[in-house]
This record gives sequence, structure tokens and C-alpha cells, in this order.
Amino acid sequence: MRIIIAIIFCLILPFGVLIKPIVENIKDQKGIKNFFKDNKIEIILFFTLIIRKPS
Repeated sequence: MRIIIAIIFCLILPFGVLIKPIVENIKDQKGIKNFFKDNKIEIILFFTLIIRKPS
């Protein structure tokens, strides 16, 4: 059970950072290039949370 909680916390939780920008991008139909351009900080934070070294 702990491993499932760890997987949820380490993989799904960081995705929460990108949910709002993804939804806004779909509504506005900006395109993928503008998505990356407008959400640099969120994308960097997402990958930082995914790649971080476990303590």
C-alpha cells in the first residue's frame, strides 16, 4: 500500500502543476508552441518534481 501512495505522490501530484495551463490551452486552442512559451515556469517545476532525488 505504501508503494502505491508513493507512486501517486511522486508521479500524479506533480502533474497537478500543469492541469490548469493544459485546460486553458485546450480552451483557447493556442497550440503546443505557445503552450511551452507561456508556461515555462510550470513545466520546469513539473520536471523538477518528477526528477528530484528521493531522500
